[in-house]
Amino acid sequence: MKNKLLNCSYIIITIVCQLFFTSTLNAQKTVENVTISGKVTDVDNTPLISVNVFEKGTQHGTLTDFDGNFSLTVKKGTTVVFSYMGFQTIEKEITKGGDWSLVMTEEVGKLNEVVITALGIKREKKAVGYAVQTIKGSEVSMSAEPNLVQSLAGKTAGLFITGGTSGMGGSSNIVIRGNTNLSGNNLPLFVIDGIPFYNEEVDKQSFWDGWNSQGKIDFGDPISKVNPEDIAEISILKGAGATALYGSRAANGVILITTKKGDGIKHGVGIDYSFNQTFSNPVIRSDFQTEYGAGNNNIYEYKGDRNNPGTNEFSQDSWGPKFDENLYLPQFRSPNIDGNLVPIPWIAHKDNVDNFLRTGIIENHNLAVNFGGDLGYGRISFNKSNETGMTPYTDEGRTNVSSNLLANLSDKWKAEMNVNYSESNSDNRVPGWGSGITQNLMRLPMNYDMKYINSIPHKRPDGSQVIFTAFDNPYWVLKEDFNSYKRRNVLGRVGLRYTYSDWLEAKVSVSKTVNNSEYRSFSQIDMALTNSGSFYDDGAYSVSTNTYTENNYDFLVYGKGDLSEDLDLSYTIGANKRETYSNNWNANVQELATPGLSNLNNGLGDKVVNQSFSEKETQSVFGLLSFGYKDYLYLDLTARNDWSSVLPKENWSYFYPSASASFLFTELLNTDKDFLSFGKVRASWAQVGGDTAPYQLQGTYSSGVDWDGKQTNTYTSVLSPTSLKPQRSNSIEFGTELNFFHNRLNFDLAYYKTNTKNQIVTVSIPRTSGYARATINAGDVQNKGFEIMMNSVPIRTDNFEWNFIVNASKNENKLVELDDQIKFIRTGWASLEVRVTEGENYGEIYGYSYVLNPEGKKIIMDDGRPYRSQDYPDMDWDQYLGNAQPDWLGGVTNAFRYKNLRLSATLSARFGGKIYSKSNADNMSRGLLKESVGLNDRGVDKRLPVAQGGGVRAEGVVEVKDANGNVTGYAENEKYIEAESYYKWTAGIHEAHLFDASYVKLQSMSLSYRLPLKTLKPLKYVQGATISLVGYNLAVLNSHIPNLDPEVSLGRNNAGTGLESGALPAARRLGFKINIKF
Repeated sequence: MKNKLLNCSYIIITIVCQLFFTSTLNAQKTVENVTISGKVTDVDNTPLISVNVFEKGTQHGTLTDFDGNFSLTVKKGTTVVFSYMGFQTIEKEITKGGDWSLVMTEEVGKLNEVVITALGIKREKKAVGYAVQTIKGSEVSMSAEPNLVQSLAGKTAGLFITGGTSGMGGSSNIVIRGNTNLSGNNLPLFVIDGIPFYNEEVDKQSFWDGWNSQGKIDFGDPISKVNPEDIAEISILKGAGATALYGSRAANGVILITTKKGDGIKHGVGIDYSFNQTFSNPVIRSDFQTEYGAGNNNIYEYKGDRNNPGTNEFSQDSWGPKFDENLYLPQFRSPNIDGNLVPIPWIAHKDNVDNFLRTGIIENHNLAVNFGGDLGYGRISFNKSNETGMTPYTDEGRTNVSSNLLANLSDKWKAEMNVNYSESNSDNRVPGWGSGITQNLMRLPMNYDMKYINSIPHKRPDGSQVIFTAFDNPYWVLKEDFNSYKRRNVLGRVGLRYTYSDWLEAKVSVSKTVNNSEYRSFSQIDMALTNSGSFYDDGAYSVSTNTYTENNYDFLVYGKGDLSEDLDLSYTIGANKRETYSNNWNANVQELATPGLSNLNNGLGDKVVNQSFSEKETQSVFGLLSFGYKDYLYLDLTARNDWSSVLPKENWSYFYPSASASFLFTELLNTDKDFLSFGKVRASWAQVGGDTAPYQLQGTYSSGVDWDGKQTNTYTSVLSPTSLKPQRSNSIEFGTELNFFHNRLNFDLAYYKTNTKNQIVTVSIPRTSGYARATINAGDVQNKGFEIMMNSVPIRTDNFEWNFIVNASKNENKLVELDDQIKFIRTGWASLEVRVTEGENYGEIYGYSYVLNPEGKKIIMDDGRPYRSQDYPDMDWDQYLGNAQPDWLGGVTNAFRYKNLRLSATLSARFGGKIYSKSNADNMSRGLLKESVGLNDRGVDKRLPVAQGGGVRAEGVVEVKDANGNVTGYAENEKYIEAESYYKWTAGIHEAHLFDASYVKLQSMSLSYRLPLKTLKPLKYVQGATISLVGYNLAVLNSHIPNLDPEVSLGRNNAGTGLESGALPAARRLGFKINIKF
């Protein structure tokens, strides 16, 4: 507070002194005077406004203008100082007049550094008693990854980010300091310029649809469509102490996004244009066997008759004959002469995946206009992005328009308006997991030639599909079927701010969020007739619309003042009313009359229509008191009370407080600043309440149509709770910040512990109750861990600087308590589960395991197959296999600056945790994995029949039993079985496809060159230009998961933790960016 007043006073004094000394100097005639001029910018070539430029030891100086320009007349040989808050002070000895343009570098860990905290309140970082990490907008906009969430990977401690599996525009999962909820997701709250951002509309189908015949469509989450070019700063609030003022919806943390405002333009107009283009290719390519083709039991016969196929003709397995250029067989691409298929060489086509995928391209244009004057300032930006995916015939377009305006209505009144409109759309998206086009492509036996398949029509003149396996032709899926969407998102806020005095300010605002999404899915009729006379596929069409609306009404009063000479106080008092409305409907038909017509009226069968509506209201009051004592001791106290319409009347009001403290011991002890420049310890305690979804308190009816087309009304199968309580999170945090050697080496350490109790969950109950499930309060989920941030500047000179940043975090996630009647909560599917069990760690994976004897050797059945837990006598099928959560997360960033050249690279790493890969299990079953070929331990091709010395002998032991069947010992297994039988069986043992999820990746890299100002001088209106090379997800340096990018997850809810199935290839992105300022 005092520093701000001093800075304002200093600026005024400097201006007055400037006018006085300038007039004095003009009156003097001396040959020793020289005039220096130039432009002051930061390392990103952004002009710095109001930089103090003055003669050392005097008050003679000036300030840079809104373009960063300055001009000053001084005596030759004097020293001129360039000083600006938050940046390193620069001193220059003036030896001549002329151009003295320079670049100022931000001070690392400076004492008066300002951070943005809850409700957008700017605080001096030294006064904050909890962890807050800030990421500059330039770090995000420089990324080659258009997804905002993904661009944060590796840059901050405590964030666990996993990429989606659905290719371009897909959702990402982000968890801050571990999972707190037993159901749903654990996503943080995103807030953009004070407006809560709706980011819940993801995973349009349920988790179980991931295993249906069509796979799962991920249309992306709204936050992934935010324009990175609009972002000025991102503040990550991790603990409850930092997020308490946001209430129940911030229990999983808050990511505050502050957009660019145009406030750097004092008078005039500035234009900023950027163009970037990136190219995408798979970062990991599957490495499959290329020795055997389609078929089973070494047999493959192709007839080309869909209704009378040859032996194993439609098999998508690769257990057929061995490739041999001298072996001629009728095949899909065989010429047909007079009704006879001509045999052709049986050879492998090794590049099918590469021949199918294409280079994805993103083109992005961004234009921003900044303006300012006596009446206020503002910024308007327009962004247009088009992406073609690596999968052919897929695309996505994104349009963003934003405006930030501030009007000075009078000396005391200001008006603010923020509007952000975004639209994204795609004509076709493909399933990102399950049994969609990706799985079918990856399973394709090598005897098929993708180049040939692409060169011929995918559809015959009669409208039937050209098919060659039991699965759809991929080009039929891409050209005839479609999954399209259009999403529009509008955020708007208007507010009035009244400044009564330096110590009192009030603000009232109204904000509105509207998210409207439309989805269409079409499946073409396959006109081929079966032997019974019906179509192979009757086609289907569905359409759905989801609209979410949120209104927020806010009133805030800010104040500050000195209680005494040593004690100051600032406070915030506010109230909020939040209204949410959700309106969803969908309709579908399963049998179409006319091919190619995507219309509900084209359906021959019943049209199934579903509609749902919900509304919710929350009212809140809250307050913050901040005390500061002698600029070294700070105390924050907050309180909030919510009234939620979705809780019972006796529990709909819930109160939660917090307290945090910060102690700057170096200011009190007056330590040696040359060694320990800044030292701070902090502590916080907080409680946060939480409610639930609408309509959990009473039973509801759903309407439908039965098999006979008659109207039905069905009462819910969920037993309503009798006295539902609000969820509670209690959190403590301790930390320290230490800056050494004048901020050349900085550490930020944190320890935290959070317990989330009274979880609101829906669990199974006995059917004898008349219900299938019940909503109850149960559970105590605990998270505790450490976070480490290190920021150092090993080298710093006038022309060169090296920044080295390391972050690491460890979180232990445990279910301390559940409920007396519940053993565990499960997600996953029938035979593989991810559980949360009382007393155990969150995310434990259970499934079929190998069976081991006391010496740890696998027990083998008499027929040569390894036992699995499901089949072993007196053994439960569900065996513990591992935990999905990481042990450690980390990132390393190296940033180098040499004159106008800047290079930055970030490594991200995960250590520990397990992941089950259904893709690898399926590919083992289908004979594609390399381990399914080669020589067995007898030196014979394992694909040959056992009778010829082939087959596989499972490593392990067989049981030796007495006459009564009791196990008396073990003997080495000597039994060989056919390779196909062995690998198909092993594919069903989950433990065999559970992998260490650890990895190290080169996450991002950028190389930028800022053109010198003298180069741009002939271009009158060009104030700056930068050319950059950018890359994202560049290389997997270490991984234990074959054929996949290790940074994958199945969806964004808890059900997807530790699971993978049919992921689209993850993209490596490389590109360039051009930025011009006018």
